[in-house]
Amino acid sequence: MHRFFLPASRCRETTVELSERDTKHAAKVLRLKEKDRFSVLDGQGCELLCQVQKVHKQSVQGKVLSRNTLPALGYELSLVQAVTKGKSMDLIIQKATELGCRTIIPVISERTVTQCDESDSRSKQEKWQTIAVEAMKQCGQGWLPEILPPLSLRALFSGSSLPKDRLSLLASLQPAALHPRKHLEAYQTEHGHPPSQMTVWIGPEGDFTPAEINTIKGSGVLPITLGPLILRSETAAIYALSVLNYELQSPWAKIPGHWPRCRKRRSRRTPSSAASSSERMGLGSRTEKLVQVGRSIAVFAPGVFWNIGFIHWRQENRLRISLHIAPCDPSVFLQS
Repeated sequence: MHRFFLPASRCRETTVELSERDTKHAAKVLRLKEKDRFSVLDGQGCELLCQVQKVHKQSVQGKVLSRNTLPALGYELSLVQAVTKGKSMDLIIQKATELGCRTIIPVISERTVTQCDESDSRSKQEKWQTIAVEAMKQCGQGWLPEILPPLSLRALFSGSSLPKDRLSLLASLQPAALHPRKHLEAYQTEHGHPPSQMTVWIGPEGDFTPAEINTIKGSGVLPITLGPLILRSETAAIYALSVLNYELQSPWAKIPGHWPRCRKRRSRRTPSSAASSSERMGLGSRTEKLVQVGRSIAVFAPGVFWNIGFIHWRQENRLRISLHIAPCDPSVFLQS
């Protein structure tokens, strides 16, 4: 079903009239006709199911058949993004909308290539808002993000645009930066529930300057790592929002004190467990094992030798084995 957007003020009646831009698309491209159905999003969590009543060159009118409330995410994500050059900023706005951002704050830093005056800021804001509307219609997002005009860091900290009383994270390349889950675990331990409001800071090409990073961290923003690789600014924004969405939508995030921890487990198998593994592979119960350090465990099946693993050390009944299953030459075992 085709989706369109109208402000909430124009969705209160029993009939709706599409905007001029959507009218052209509906009439000339989609070729909607009477009794066709479409949906209208108001950007505030409401979706209207409509039926076409009249189609004109200048307007498309529809009758509202039903109103549905689209549930919001259980948390609010805000993005403070340093303005990037070219069309990469358009991509960030689009993907941030699709990933559920409620507020997008473009900032001008010292290393920002694109500088904006007042008139440019207003035109860019309108352009980005249009991109957000198109992204909202495409993905069925019921909430249109608020996009502010580009601000300098000084104006951002001195004004009221910066969200307060929430968990704020800064994508950083500093060695002291932690995995985002560490900060989420600490917040949940302290408050007894996952954060309901979060802000992510993403720097420009070349990242924020050291002075800017100190200023941002001084306001209570916590540094996080996005891995050992150096990412483009647009990649970092999509990466960070995706990771936080994954963590906050996880069932573990709803259980206090039960956030899963990523720990590597060492695989230790005894000779009996190796034999049971061979039986599960269907190689039969007749196995022949060479349980010595520096040797490989071999399992014999009719006409085939299989190399199960290499034994690193042995202590009583415990073995450390590098597991890999691959056919090998029988002479390797016969010679050993």
